[in-house]
Amino acid sequence: MTSSISRRGSRAPSAPFGPLSTVRYTVNGVDFDMVRVPPGRFVDGEGPTRRELLVSRPFEIGITLVTQALWRAVMDSSPSFFKTEDRPADNISYDDVQAFLARLSTFGLTGFRLTTEAEWGWAARCGAPTRWSGADRAKLVAVAGARRTEPVAVLYPDSAGIFDQSGNVMEWVADWHQGSPEPGLDQRGPASGPYRVNRGGNWCSDLNFARVAARSRNFPASRNDGLFGFRLLRITP
Repeated sequence: MTSSISRRGSRAPSAPFGPLSTVRYTVNGVDFDMVRVPPGRFVDGEGPTRRELLVSRPFEIGITLVTQALWRAVMDSSPSFFKTEDRPADNISYDDVQAFLARLSTFGLTGFRLTTEAEWGWAARCGAPTRWSGADRAKLVAVAGARRTEPVAVLYPDSAGIFDQSGNVMEWVADWHQGSPEPGLDQRGPASGPYRVNRGGNWCSDLNFARVAARSRNFPASRNDGLFGFRLLRITP
């Protein structure tokens, strides 16, 4: 079912294309909400890494990172380093995410995947080109420079109502890493490579590393003591 966004941090700026709606999914008694994001054109990166991107299809993206409660509901386990059900699932490799997605489909929840870099960047920007996702003051939106993760959605969201795209855990995205990403329509990374891309900074990084423009790369099997997590995407039919 759909509803308007009503969550902590409602003073965040509205998306320039108007109010967005959400859809709720449930697995094993655990709800998770996705916001419906329309297509859009935006500039990703900063300085010499700036590139214009166009995302041509609407999509649903997790309002929050995948929580430990949701991970447990799907996988019946808890690999996270910081143990609390409302914190993001952490200590998660890219390969672990693929196992989660396969298991999620057995509950009848199909079509879910990781974001591409372009989709992730558009959700973080959504027409409001702030340095951090939702603000130009990092501490309003970014769990960074901290001792551990925090529960999801404790700070302000971005203009689309999405939380924690700056800080908390680094997010795996679908793309293989390349040094100089290309501009264009529905861009994806190269067809193969040694590293997958992470975006969004993490709880122990400095605030500068949690900027929307910051990128990192890691081997798909990396977990790294609570640094890595993810959020879900589903293409809108």
